[in-house]
Amino acid sequence: MTHYPDVDEFFDHHLKDVPYLLSSKAKNSYFDVSYSSSEALMFGSETEGLSEEIKSRYEHRLLTIPMENKNIRSLNLANSVSIVLYEAIRQNS
Repeated sequence: MTHYPDVDEFFDHHLKDVPYLLSSKAKNSYFDVSYSSSEALMFGSETEGLSEEIKSRYEHRLLTIPMENKNIRSLNLANSVSIVLYEAIRQNS
């Protein structure tokens, strides 16, 4: 795991490897992806999510965790990371 202090530094290091971006506003489910063992995942902040600029630039890489109840806005960040990371690890075990 590598932590980058800001999104620009991340993309400077990963110009070729666009991560999967997680957003409650995405149309594609995190279930619909075959994750590689070197896959990068990007989550926005708990309160703000990902910027509109990042979401529009990489719309083809946006994923969501499907929510059965449309009245529930989203899960908290820690739970979201756990769910998607577990699926990526499961696929590569």
